[in-house]
Amino acid sequence: MPLTFSSSIKLLKFSNILFFSTVFFLFSRGLIQLLLGKQIAYFLQVLVLTGFYLYLFTSSRLIKRSTFSLAISIFLLFLVSCGLSAIFTIIFSNFHESAIYLSVTLFISLNMVLGSIFRIEYFRKINIGIVLGTMIFLLVFIAFAQQYGNTFTNLPGFTEVFDGKVRPPSLTGSYLHYPLVLPVLSFIVLQIFFIEKSYFLLASALSGFLGTFLSYSRSGMMIIIGTLLCFILISVFRRESYVSKNLSKFIGIVIVTFFVSLILFYLKPDLLVRLLSALDLNSSGNDARVSVWSKGISLWADSPIIFGAYTGLITNSSSNFGVDQATIVESGLLQQLLNFGLLGTLLYYFFPVLIFFNIRSHHIWLRSCLVACVFQTFVYQSIEVLPYMVIVSFMPHISYAFNPYNGYQFSVAQQKRVSSDSTTEKSGEHRPQ
Repeated sequence: MPLTFSSSIKLLKFSNILFFSTVFFLFSRGLIQLLLGKQIAYFLQVLVLTGFYLYLFTSSRLIKRSTFSLAISIFLLFLVSCGLSAIFTIIFSNFHESAIYLSVTLFISLNMVLGSIFRIEYFRKINIGIVLGTMIFLLVFIAFAQQYGNTFTNLPGFTEVFDGKVRPPSLTGSYLHYPLVLPVLSFIVLQIFFIEKSYFLLASALSGFLGTFLSYSRSGMMIIIGTLLCFILISVFRRESYVSKNLSKFIGIVIVTFFVSLILFYLKPDLLVRLLSALDLNSSGNDARVSVWSKGISLWADSPIIFGAYTGLITNSSSNFGVDQATIVESGLLQQLLNFGLLGTLLYYFFPVLIFFNIRSHHIWLRSCLVACVFQTFVYQSIEVLPYMVIVSFMPHISYAFNPYNGYQFSVAQQKRVSSDSTTEKSGEHRPQ
């Protein structure tokens, strides 16, 4: 489905404008920070996302998922665990400012839970691929302008690496956040490309992958490589017919990606050095990371184990709002263990498990990307990055927006064509994939 002038006009409908505005605020914290300040930017992101969901809940039909009761139960248990961890933090660490990180974590958790309790019909009205593809092009354009055009350099979040080469933040406000959200957006759009057959989507996804590598981010590269490996494993394990039907396209993308990577690494060998340094514990950044991990493990070993004793102390969120005692351990897994203990961490990581099983089984790119994102949080501190975690939590909604029988997105008015599926979804049952 190519992007034509007539289809471009249709993109101006309210549902697309609403969704684009939401994701723009979500990925443009740097721009908002430049205008209004960092803390206000965070509040506005939360406010816009909350308003988006409130509008969906009041204007769209909600269908209970089969995991509704389980997801609610896990969330309530996690809430209790967080409260007990905050109490233990006061007792063991004499720290009374846990509310900031508790609020951030519960907000992110609630976003993940929403995809596991409701199917939201409104997402079927949105041209999701075009909206997210446009966002990818915008992020990459700004980042390339920062890297190679010396423009938009007043946006916050820069750093330099490898003899002064710029690691861009684009609009996100951080050179660490940009390469986290970009590959996730790109894999979502790539999944939609295999559904809608629009080469605009393919071009936007490939530009996102290129932008991730050129950002010199090992965490972003890890998401891309991890997703590809998960995709191969899931496909082989399932013997997925969806893959065989699109085999020529998959092979084409692999061949193009391989040769583009060879050319890229030949022209910019420092990118290959950066990628391979992820496997070297003594490389720049990794040596300090391993040292911090060791200290974090020691802290957890001396804590109550089951519950956290450092709630709000091991996080960037608290320091962003003026808490000087807060520090980091460079690992999302360790961070949650220290903040919420073993129980809270297991409950928290159960939310992505629910997301996985609420993504349609033939949407392998989405499931693979989710798995890679979860493993990425084990070795990098991305567990509290709001745009990263929220776009991951969108995956069940995006997956639901597409017809499970022929793969194409359809509106509420078109549901009669798949009445058998609609009947099942109205009843709240989970149809086998």
